[in-house]
Amino acid sequence: MKILHICNISNRKDSGMSVVIPQHLNVQSRIEQVICINFCSTHFKLCDNVKYYALDGFSRNKIKYILKNIGKIDLVIFHGMYLPNLWKIWRYFVMKKNIPYVVVPHGSSTNFAQRKSKLKKRLANIVCVNSYMKNSQAIHFLSYQEMKETKKRWKERYFIVGNGIYPAEKNEYQSCKKSSIDLVYIGRLDIYHKGLDILLEACKEIDDYLRKYTVKIYLYGPDVCGDKEKLIDMIRKFEISDIVKVCDPIYEEEKRKILNSTDYFIQTSRFEGMPMGILEALSYGIPVIVSEGTGMAELVLNNECGWVGNNCVDISKAIIKAIDSKEDQKKYEENAFKCAKLFFWDSIAKETINNYKKIINEQVDVSE
Repeated sequence: MKILHICNISNRKDSGMSVVIPQHLNVQSRIEQVICINFCSTHFKLCDNVKYYALDGFSRNKIKYILKNIGKIDLVIFHGMYLPNLWKIWRYFVMKKNIPYVVVPHGSSTNFAQRKSKLKKRLANIVCVNSYMKNSQAIHFLSYQEMKETKKRWKERYFIVGNGIYPAEKNEYQSCKKSSIDLVYIGRLDIYHKGLDILLEACKEIDDYLRKYTVKIYLYGPDVCGDKEKLIDMIRKFEISDIVKVCDPIYEEEKRKILNSTDYFIQTSRFEGMPMGILEALSYGIPVIVSEGTGMAELVLNNECGWVGNNCVDISKAIIKAIDSKEDQKKYEENAFKCAKLFFWDSIAKETINNYKKIINEQVDVSE
């Protein structure tokens, strides 16, 4: 089977799509033939058997040349919804050649995501996106929550397979003894998308409780449109500077050290596809406190590896439940690691490829 992935990603370490798409390419290439066209002149560490083309924008001639070199394609995977370069190759090449394709929205189809830049998205939906989504053979959702919010809007045919993670080394998910109870968020400092205002309001709601139990909350991540300063101002306004700290982004070894020493991971996003920060925390055996908008709520509750809330009051109650459950910390840590095993990359690749094969087989049956 020959699979062509189409994306538009840079090497930004704080971008979920930029982190997970190269991993999807690598693990799928162990099973099937994988090609990728990226509408950004960025190179990634990819397996030798991934055929990769990095383009600086859309060019019909270059696309024609690449597709001629590739030969017959069995399935195209489009990563993203609101990317004009993807629409162009979909309209001018994929639709004309009648090639079956799958769309991976990566969270862009959720209700909250649709409300962001609402008028622009509504216009894009009318002009192009509705047709782009409805003519696909399937939509690949990353979580049940993402599917639930999208299915009725665009398409009945879908499958759900999440992103993956690599297992943390055994000594990297052991708890460390400290004088404080530490909650950590790692991700972009985007107040609306990541629901950081909800988190701060929740902290204000129970600030005396947090001080009583010496709880510290650390927000690690790159600034988005000046939101870092806004967060610092909100923290001052709420008088919780002794509880919540806004920190610089962390990567690789520094991030491993932080995850190795934290007690809980917290993320209160309004919308997500499948947040890698939560998956990574689970792989370290860290219990999580999450909003329903992360798309991970049902998974967390079913696996008893954390607590769930949907607004500032819910989140504040979830934080209290987590800290009051400190005696059961070992159980939650073990459950977190067991839950993470469901998302190891090899399993994700096999499940995804199986869904691709079903789609291709159905296309063959129809043509016969």
